Amino acid sequence: RPPSFRPVVVTPRSFYPRYFMAPEVLQQDKFGRRSDIWSVGGVVLQMATTDPPWKCMKFSTPMALFYHVASTDKPPPMDQYRLSPALRAFILRCFDRDPERRPHAVELRRDPFLLESAEDHDDLQLDDTLQRIERVA
Repeated sequence: RPPSFRPVVVTPRSFYPRYFMAPEVLQQDKFGRRSDIWSVGGVVLQMATTDPPWKCMKFSTPMALFYHVASTDKPPPMDQYRLSPALRAFILRCFDRDPERRPHAVELRRDPFLLESAEDHDDLQLDDTLQRIERVA
């Protein structure tokens, strides 16, 4: 091993993506690409609100968050945010508790939220991304 090599230690405290972990990942159950769709929902929610899922619940430790996500049957709270109905429905599809009911990425690409957003904003340039997010949120 080269002398400059230092292994990276990832602890629950330093592992930020914990907010985006699917229940089946936390339970170390069978997981796959549909688990990634759960994470997409978390990323989209954070992009729209600036808060990761469940942050408003103020869990005191990462383990409390993990336990809650693994054991609850509800999606993250969203009522405190002003989300369009289409965006809310998109996020809820991603946060379906049953991985078999969660859409594949190809199906998600055809979600009304994404289709409407693409139609509404065809003429915008990439540098207007922030404005687009604010409009659809």
